[in-house]
Amino acid sequence: MKNILLKRFWSVVFIFLAVLSYAQTPPPPGEGNESGDTGGISQPIDSYTTLLLMIGVLLIFTIAYTRIKQMKKI
Repeated sequence: MKNILLKRFWSVVFIFLAVLSYAQTPPPPGEGNESGDTGGISQPIDSYTTLLLMIGVLLIFTIAYTRIKQMKKI
């Protein structure tokens, strides 16, 4: 059981680091137009990252809870 949890922990850490390494950084100040806009194309997912993170954490806890519940039945 300990090995399974350890493998899953490192899998989550690896995925989290992979997502962060591929994330886009905003352009440096001054590369936008004079209206204060940072320029570039903004992606629609940018405004929902916090919501998606909360949904992901909730999904992880839900799956973990149901797996623990199933293990207790056996």
